[in-house]
Amino acid sequence: MISIGILTYHKAKNYGAFLQAYGLSQRLNEEKDINAEIIDFSMKREKKRYKVGNNPIYIVKNFKQWNHYKRLYNGFEKGYKKAPISKDRCVSDSIEDFDNFVKNKYDIIITGSDEVWRLKSFRGFPNPYWLPGEIKCKKVSYAAASSTSNFEKQPDDIKYKIIEYLNDFEYITVRDKNTYNQISTIANYNDRLEKMPDPSFVYDYKANGDKGRRILKEQFKISSNDKIAIVMTENVKLQKMIGNVIGNTHKIVSVYDYADGFNNLSDITPFEWLDVIAGADLVLASYFHAICFSVLNNRRFLAFGTDAKKDKLTEVLESVNLEKFFVDIEDISEAILSEKIQFCIDEEYDCHKEINEQRDKFIYFVDILRTIGEKNERKQHWKQ
Repeated sequence: MISIGILTYHKAKNYGAFLQAYGLSQRLNEEKDINAEIIDFSMKREKKRYKVGNNPIYIVKNFKQWNHYKRLYNGFEKGYKKAPISKDRCVSDSIEDFDNFVKNKYDIIITGSDEVWRLKSFRGFPNPYWLPGEIKCKKVSYAAASSTSNFEKQPDDIKYKIIEYLNDFEYITVRDKNTYNQISTIANYNDRLEKMPDPSFVYDYKANGDKGRRILKEQFKISSNDKIAIVMTENVKLQKMIGNVIGNTHKIVSVYDYADGFNNLSDITPFEWLDVIAGADLVLASYFHAICFSVLNNRRFLAFGTDAKKDKLTEVLESVNLEKFFVDIEDISEAILSEKIQFCIDEEYDCHKEINEQRDKFIYFVDILRTIGEKNERKQHWKQ
């Protein structure tokens, strides 16, 4: 049995961050010879960051908004109880503390997915998500990302540290072209570097759209005959445009971000969020995983790109041949938005073939893990 620990941002207050960690661990545990769990590690900086009122993502202007985000956090706390998270927990900003916490516990530690290798982050560099210490196990990354960084343009001391840390990995897989190109530019990792799909594509979450609609009916009295549009964007201008364009035809529910004039849904677990996405008639979002799960549940959707999120959104849509549902937020107007929404409502798509191809890539990844795990087992046996 190969013991695997997964190090990622599982307690970031973000539906996608939690669900990609859950999906990766559950998909690995479907293999009879693998026992995987999420390492319950987080940095003190994260706890401060994700406290209501501290996070710059959540601009709290009044009690109504504060209550919305407080309920949002409660929903995440309920979701954590259903995930395969390690019994022991470590909260520290110290690499040494992390190393001591995980030492000799696993055959392999996987870091990723998500932006675990972003350099300009409140977590700082280096940090434990690079697995920089002596942890007495094999190191692997799965769909790790640093999509907004540029390794080549870093000062030499930082660049050399990046190379040093990555040299210690048995196998490096990344989520996006930009991260792949950055790593390829600073060092030659040959067959140790691959591009892999986001974990959301490799696990069958079995979302329940009927349950999602029941949640909305209970909270907002939305009937079974109503058309439901789920909105996930922090862009206030876009929120107002959406309200003006479809406010008379759809019941609009803002999930995650608080939006004036919309039904605001917050006190749900990440699994219930999946159900709500699966039950929607239309999803309008600028968040990466909201788009991923719209595709997986065959929902009609529009993906809105910003400078920070455009590349990874377009890349995931290209992987399933759905680029036509991307909208550049820089060029948006109510007339264009109305036209795009109508197009998305009228247009059907089927990307089961592309999704299955991405899942096949994961089978290859598992085979590599087995090879790495077997090597480690032989080494341990030889030491005994």
